[in-house]
Amino acid sequence: MTSRLAASALGAAILITATLTGTAAAQPSGPAASRRMAADTASGVSCAPGEGVTMVVDFNGLPGGIQVSCAEGVQDNGFAALANAGFGAGSDSGPAGTVCTINGQPSQGYPYCWLTGGYWSYWRKDRGGAWAFSPVGASAGPIPVDTVLGWSWAQDFASGPPRADEDSVPPATTTTTSTVTTSTTAPTSSTSTVPGTTVAPTPEDPAAPAALDWLERELTQHDGAMPAAVGEGSDWGLTIDAIIALQLGGRGNAPATLRALEQVTAHVVDYTTGSSWGEPQTRFAGPTAKTIVGLSVSGRPTTQASGNDLAADLVGLMRTSGADLGRFSDTGDAATDTSNGFSQALGVLALARTQGVPAAAVSFLLAQQCPGGGFRIVYATSGGCTNDAQSDTDSTSLAIQALQSIATTTGSAAQRADTGTVQGQAGAAMARAATWLGAQQDPMNGAFGGTGVTAAPNSNSSGLAAQSLLGIGQSDQARKAAVWITTLQLSEPADDAGAIAYNPAALAEAETDQISEVGRDQWRRATSQAVLGLGLPSLGSVQGVVLAEGQSPGDGQARNQVPDSPTTGGSQVGTLPRTGSNVDHTLITGLALLAAGLLASAAGRRRARRSTP
Repeated sequence: MTSRLAASALGAAILITATLTGTAAAQPSGPAASRRMAADTASGVSCAPGEGVTMVVDFNGLPGGIQVSCAEGVQDNGFAALANAGFGAGSDSGPAGTVCTINGQPSQGYPYCWLTGGYWSYWRKDRGGAWAFSPVGASAGPIPVDTVLGWSWAQDFASGPPRADEDSVPPATTTTTSTVTTSTTAPTSSTSTVPGTTVAPTPEDPAAPAALDWLERELTQHDGAMPAAVGEGSDWGLTIDAIIALQLGGRGNAPATLRALEQVTAHVVDYTTGSSWGEPQTRFAGPTAKTIVGLSVSGRPTTQASGNDLAADLVGLMRTSGADLGRFSDTGDAATDTSNGFSQALGVLALARTQGVPAAAVSFLLAQQCPGGGFRIVYATSGGCTNDAQSDTDSTSLAIQALQSIATTTGSAAQRADTGTVQGQAGAAMARAATWLGAQQDPMNGAFGGTGVTAAPNSNSSGLAAQSLLGIGQSDQARKAAVWITTLQLSEPADDAGAIAYNPAALAEAETDQISEVGRDQWRRATSQAVLGLGLPSLGSVQGVVLAEGQSPGDGQARNQVPDSPTTGGSQVGTLPRTGSNVDHTLITGLALLAAGLLASAAGRRRARRSTP
């Protein structure tokens, strides 16, 4: 049998993540919008210009009305601003760093908030501007003076901005006096002992821990290394997939995760170069980038014991001239270059998380956006995308996370929208990509499919899309995808409880005959990616540095951060979705993070299936 959680409970659990990261769903329209209450009269005082950060809390049907207050001066983050404006926030037995209640509302506390009744959505605007859901979490800061922050109760998950702003009440003329008197300690994000590393709280959705438990068991049974699909050896790409999922799910200190990190660290050369078949001079861009992401999200150094700097290696794989200036490419024969849309997005994420991203790499990624907003995966021709037929769901999902890592998310609205900067262009491209990606969602069941042979709804594509959309505040769409993913989760037998099927057909087969040894590889790949859509944070929620032309990569700020959370080779067998990399890199043309399929490197690079780097 499978675990089929109630849609309302799962949806709220996904929205926990939106509150944890501080993002919020876009303002609804249609039936959902009707659940917004008529505007109450706002009470309190706002900050005078230059005085501080104005806080608007809209209880939207809960006792409390609409209250406005002022937190004087620059605020460390959104949580601090809420507390300094005189509001009391509580996690009410939820994960640390969450907002379940404000001033004791909703009075039911957990699990009414998040799991059944609604959630607090987080909004932001400039003085005189318009409300928009916050592109960064409430733990992000500092918050400059004259910013207006808002928390709005989303009853029945119908999110919308606060129904008042700084102009709804008079500004303070002297010392700010708030009408709110209740105050508790503002929740803060837990941090590890690694400087600059934020530890993701454990996902509250019960489906996610079960899937993570299963991944831990699979790693433990194979001494920390996921086995190759066929033959002897280990699949290091798939192992890193599992590490990323476990780290984002708060399992970074689990014995299985720590052992997997030891194994990957010991086999970096095997995975990122051709040394295993006598060609150590051949280097692969996708595996190098993916290794950096896996290590950095774990708070591990990306410089090997030998002194070799993986980030420097990746920069060395970036083309420096021609139509593909900025592309991360393999060394060796161009005809066997396996780099593609996943490699480029992973490369941007890797450097954003470590030493800074060359502007040329970001520009090349931006050029891969097709006219309609999707991103291409196959780089069969030089330059950028000119045909929407090349758009790929999975490539677009990962591109959104890469763009999120370097998009302008601070400063004024004008600065954030300035397309004269690479960061501003990234933000605009991210918005277009999110619109395109959302349009690919099945309106009936909420699932996403890939393209080509993976076009049918599947948990791999759905998990990556949900993670990406949730990371930029598209909570409603992420919730729908997550609900569908949980319908593919096994609850028995006990050894395989928590595993997530690639599609309904794989689930039905396992329910009848259990997971076969041949089919187990597919389940490992599907679960590693599908669990990302069950409330795990985006890899792009760390703010990276874009390096100007001529600026040394070492000038960027080392980050090695785990994102804020509530807010992710053997040869192919049959139709198994691919998310790891084949040990024999010469047989691969697609290097994909946790995505299904494999790209054939011969005969015009016809897309047959997808593989991770």
